[in-house]
Amino acid sequence: MGVQKILNFIHTKEALNMKYKLKLMPMVAKNTAFKVLHQYYTTRSQNPLKKKQSIIALCGKLIRVLFTLGTKLKEYDASDVIGPVR
Repeated sequence: MGVQKILNFIHTKEALNMKYKLKLMPMVAKNTAFKVLHQYYTTRSQNPLKKKQSIIALCGKLIRVLFTLGTKLKEYDASDVIGPVR
């Protein structure tokens, strides 16, 4: 399965429900990078997300981070997760 197919699968309705059931809340509560992103997604001035929408967006982010760490054999860096804008 190619990368594009995986990323397309991430956005299907079944996948969204599955990702939400992963219970990303402990990750948001304990990881500072994901906590900052969740805060940003829910309080930004343009198009703020609801809490569930933010958690689902963070699930997709977590999948992309894990995929990148596995394929490029890099160590986790919180500044890469947050990005330069936030």
